[in-house]
Amino acid sequence: MNDKAKMTVSGQEGTMLVPGGYTLRQLIGWELAQLAGDDGRDPASMSQLRKEAGLPNGPFNWAAASAAEKAKPIDDATLLDIYQHALALPIRPDFPFTEPDDLEGIQKLRPSVSTRQFPIPQSDEWLYDRLYGAWLGRCAGCTLGGPSEQWRPNTRERTMRYLTAVSPDEWPIKDYLPESSPVSDIKIAWKRDATREQLSYVPADDDLTHTVIAQIALQSAPTPAAFRSLDLARTWMRLVPYQVTAGGTSMMALRNLIIRYPMGMVGSAQDDSAFDWHWIATHCNPFREDIDGAIRADSYGYAAPGQPELAATLAWHDVRVSNVKNGIYCCTFYAAMIAAAFALDDPLAVVEAGLAEIPATSRLYAAGKQVIEICQRHGFQSDRIDQVHADIFETIGDDDCSTLANMAAIVSALLMGGGDFEKVITFCVMAGFDSDSTGATAGSLAGAMLGAKRLPAKWIAPLRDTFYGQIIGYHPIAVSECARRSLEIAKRFQLAS
Repeated sequence: MNDKAKMTVSGQEGTMLVPGGYTLRQLIGWELAQLAGDDGRDPASMSQLRKEAGLPNGPFNWAAASAAEKAKPIDDATLLDIYQHALALPIRPDFPFTEPDDLEGIQKLRPSVSTRQFPIPQSDEWLYDRLYGAWLGRCAGCTLGGPSEQWRPNTRERTMRYLTAVSPDEWPIKDYLPESSPVSDIKIAWKRDATREQLSYVPADDDLTHTVIAQIALQSAPTPAAFRSLDLARTWMRLVPYQVTAGGTSMMALRNLIIRYPMGMVGSAQDDSAFDWHWIATHCNPFREDIDGAIRADSYGYAAPGQPELAATLAWHDVRVSNVKNGIYCCTFYAAMIAAAFALDDPLAVVEAGLAEIPATSRLYAAGKQVIEICQRHGFQSDRIDQVHADIFETIGDDDCSTLANMAAIVSALLMGGGDFEKVITFCVMAGFDSDSTGATAGSLAGAMLGAKRLPAKWIAPLRDTFYGQIIGYHPIAVSECARRSLEIAKRFQLAS
């Protein structure tokens, strides 16, 4: 099809750009799957619309569509009619969740807790060590999970086969992945510089780049209250190469910013009120509840150590640019957990502090409670991690890009790891899913809890304190310098609080 299709944009004739090599039919296929599953629309109506669009029924997988389905002629106007019809369908009456996007609505539906702030030592040296630990942990976890990220679907099973073909002792994971394996159908064609034989720095990865982008956006805010979605939008449009957005919801949101708002307006606007952030996040964006927003959480936790409510608020101003509902909550949940991890030494207390900042009426909250129950049922015993993963696949699901499933991998790793850095990051990557992003968040949490001085050299020394961030001024940069900049932000925000 053509790379442009006519459609209505906010009541005016506009142009929809189809990014990332996607066809309009593919985008609508993902949209129908999103509406039927996450948005609670009527599945029977969605099934009929899929049929009209010439799409396979069930979970959308364009690669699995038959040649006849892919070749079925259908014009753009018909596809856009189907798209508009789907969006107009009401949420089914038996959908049991209430999931607002606005900050006030989110905060009203949070569970009641005794405190949303935890004391930390008033020592720059102590805080720097914890921040450096969080940065190093994020880098190590991301690097561990990087080579297996593209082994989808069934990432866990493929990772196990790849490693056990080298040696049965390679599973459970005990080190960065080896460069090669005797298996013929699984190869590392992605991030070979993250393998144990080649590793000599932190390789570039979009999950780490977004941590940098958030740090840069935060540097422009003199106080926490001054941080706005506009700060993130400006940073994106000024510094972020389009491809770094990795093809998900960030790419869609950046595209929407570009086609709706001139660069001059973004640069000169005084506040967030000039922008329709919901439209930016949702317009032709079927990925709006995916994990892409969650990978941007960590810098907000670093900016508010001991203050999960503040971390969640900062993260909300970022993630609402590209996500809605559980896409928002997952980012704020991670940011709140990381903030709490600086102050608490009990992994379960860290998870509970994160859940306290999202709606108790949401799917993410319910899934988080399910993961806690699963881990409790297995006695938080690390030798039962395989059974925990099996229970997660059965109860939460095994979709590689699912916000809920990836959250389950992180939370279960933290709870089953018992404060052991190696167990936390390896358990998380062993679960599969989006293994670089989950490994990164798990490592960030464990690193914040332990501090740099307590992280095992086995995982940290190969990184050589060097990070390639794909952003000007961060390519390369010392990981320790990233931590120093986070310290400056945290101290400035503490003084303003």
